[in-house]
Amino acid sequence: MQMEVIFEEKRLRLAELLEYNKRLDKIILLYITAVYSVIGLRFADKLELSKLSSSIDSSYLLFLFVFLNLSIILHAISQASFAMSLAKFVHIRINSDIKKIIEENSQTVPSYTLSWDDWNTEIKNVAVRTRDGVVALWILLVISVSIYSIKIINISDFYENNHIECILIIISLSLYLLYIIYNAISLMYFSSKFHVDSDEIEAPKKLLWLYSIIITLLIILLTTLMVQG
Repeated sequence: MQMEVIFEEKRLRLAELLEYNKRLDKIILLYITAVYSVIGLRFADKLELSKLSSSIDSSYLLFLFVFLNLSIILHAISQASFAMSLAKFVHIRINSDIKKIIEENSQTVPSYTLSWDDWNTEIKNVAVRTRDGVVALWILLVISVSIYSIKIINISDFYENNHIECILIIISLSLYLLYIIYNAISLMYFSSKFHVDSDEIEAPKKLLWLYSIIITLLIILLTTLMVQG
């Protein structure tokens, strides 16, 4: 009876894991499709982005677009984090309980059913690495699109007409970006500790924040240079 309960728990957690992966894939695919659509319209001369630079209201719209882009990244990080946490729970907790019960009953542990959840085995390890690479490149794409959208507007005119609002918007977006970068780096760090029990992990929060601040400042510097250029 106990074994049936544990296997049912494992089945439910794997179903949740699959659902979170589907959500993450959908977010990435929808965004990439939207970007390709805009690029297609731009080259077909059906979308004139230069008109946005002459309107103050358009500046608010594009800042909102940047905020939504950052929110999409944060949401994707959330989905990936839930997927990783479920995968780790199955591998570290549930599989350990299954192995313990089998051994207590003096039975042979069916390694083929337990090793599937090991993310460091052969082809599955390749899948995890390439998946991480795709997510990283997708985040880079979203940030690049955000930087380009800021470049479209005439931020100098916007600042001259709205000093306080411009400063507040830039500070808010910068802090939001810092928070997102911190969570992205944290996800990478905890993913690298997949096989370590959660109780044994001591995250170097100060170091993670330092890396996040450096990366955020580099992004802000790059954005400033592109806007001025």
